[in-house]
This record gives sequence, C-alpha cells and structure tokens, in this order.
Amino acid sequence: MPEPKTTGTAQAGLSEWLDALPGRVFADIAIRLFQVEVDGHVFGLVDWSEEYDGDDHAEFLPDDLAFDPPWDGYYDT
Repeated sequence: MPEPKTTGTAQAGLSEWLDALPGRVFADIAIRLFQVEVDGHVFGLVDWSEEYDGDDHAEFLPDDLAFDPPWDGYYDT
C-alpha cells in the first residue's frame, strides 16, 4: 500500500499546480448573499447582521463559517 502524503507534500504539489496556471492573478471578486432551504436545512451565504447588533456579518451555511469586515477572505468558525 502506498504511503500517505504529508501536508507539506500536498501543499508543495498544490503550489506547483497553481504556479503552472498561465496568467494567474489574485484580485477582488464580487459576491452576493443567497440562501436556499432543503429539507429544513439552510444553505448559503446569509446576512446575520441583526444577530450581531447590526454590525455587518455573514455566515456560510451549513458550515458555520463567519465573515466580517474588512471582507478579506479570512473567516471564523
């Protein structure tokens, strides 16, 4: 049985693949809130500002990833 790859090996492989992409640039993207309910479960990027005293706040559901300004891609679990 092959030996499992380490996190470092996997990260190096991912970096190699990304570096091979021609014209790759990191830039801002536009997103919008959405939600859908399936069998009583909510999925989406949902505005939860009311539950945070009116402060801007969004949750990615059902994974409970929390996003707050400055909207830089970092999240809290």
